[in-house]
Amino acid sequence: MNRVVFCLGYALLCTVLIGCSSAQPTEEAPSVVNALPTLPPVEIPPVLSDGWDTPQLIGQAEQREAPQVALLANETSVFTWTGAFGTEARHFSRGEAGNVQVMALRAYYPLQQRLFTTDDNILLFWLDRTAEDFDLRVQVGGFNRGGIAELGPVVLSDQPTRNYSVVPTDDNLFRVVWSGGLGQTTNLYLNQVDAFGRPFGGGRLRIGGDYPALLRAIDGTVHLFWLEDNGRDAYSATFNESNDPVLTDVQRVVTANISGTDIIEHFSLAYDGETVTLIWHVRRVNNTRLVITSSASLANASDASAYTPPEPLRLPDDTVVQWLTPTNSPESNLPVAVHDGRTLSFAQMTDGQLTNVEALVETGSLIGAPAIASSPRTVTLSWAQPSGLGYANLYAIEREH
Repeated sequence: MNRVVFCLGYALLCTVLIGCSSAQPTEEAPSVVNALPTLPPVEIPPVLSDGWDTPQLIGQAEQREAPQVALLANETSVFTWTGAFGTEARHFSRGEAGNVQVMALRAYYPLQQRLFTTDDNILLFWLDRTAEDFDLRVQVGGFNRGGIAELGPVVLSDQPTRNYSVVPTDDNLFRVVWSGGLGQTTNLYLNQVDAFGRPFGGGRLRIGGDYPALLRAIDGTVHLFWLEDNGRDAYSATFNESNDPVLTDVQRVVTANISGTDIIEHFSLAYDGETVTLIWHVRRVNNTRLVITSSASLANASDASAYTPPEPLRLPDDTVVQWLTPTNSPESNLPVAVHDGRTLSFAQMTDGQLTNVEALVETGSLIGAPAIASSPRTVTLSWAQPSGLGYANLYAIEREH
């Protein structure tokens, strides 16, 4: 395997991009070799907690993000990631039978993969440039349970794009909000996608927003949170679904103490069915990382006085959390993946607080967040562990939930 610069697209994280397309069959990128490279042997890290399976080496790739994971209805995990194949950047998958393949989806600098299951397949969203545009665009493709791509890529955003968020709505429909624009000011834009990757509707939602984070409440209401003022101010709004979705009850709800030299690497949400927790991933000028959180009852999401003060999240031993990824399925005692700079742990989050923390694996420092997926019976975590050789070893660990 050709080892290109570690973390493909890392230098492009602050770049912007876009395009428009309709659903189409997959198109194989040129110069693809049939044989996958042999993985160099690695020492599988030991498990630190009882009840968990031995970690699996999913793959090896030049990326900093964890392989994305989705759980099928039969509790089988499927994975995707990005990396180099020959001289090209590619999407990879591991299907339900454990087979790994290069996906027939054209790629250049793919970033921020996200997976969502439908009745018939799995949708893959990501950011990448296109053949026509050098700026990043939100794109979507689909693959089957075996990991074989069957549609896409379909370009959703039509302007240079920075960040995006996706949430499933009713009847196998997906709502996408992305940030971008042609000038220095980023705006928030809306797209909707069906289970076959076909976009419909859309338009500008908000001037001046970035880092969108969508949430679908248990009652079906869709909420949007985002950041302004260089990431310091968090806003909340609800979608009015009467005609085309529009934002209502727009409120600034939290102001975080984030320095002008701090870099916000990611903004996301945790939702346990009652409480919403806002999550900032922050990298300081000295390259230290921390997670800042603020929580409120979702019923009071538009009331700034209902939120706890934004503060660094800590483990029970007072260690500051560096990476936090919640599962997308709202449930009490919400499963989350936690990393403190040395150890990957599984924990639960209730009312914005970490409980039942289990140390799983000593990983050393990570440069990307872990991933997690859960169902009523299974929980799977994945992470990208730097090898020191210009690529990361991609691992996964699971247990019955």
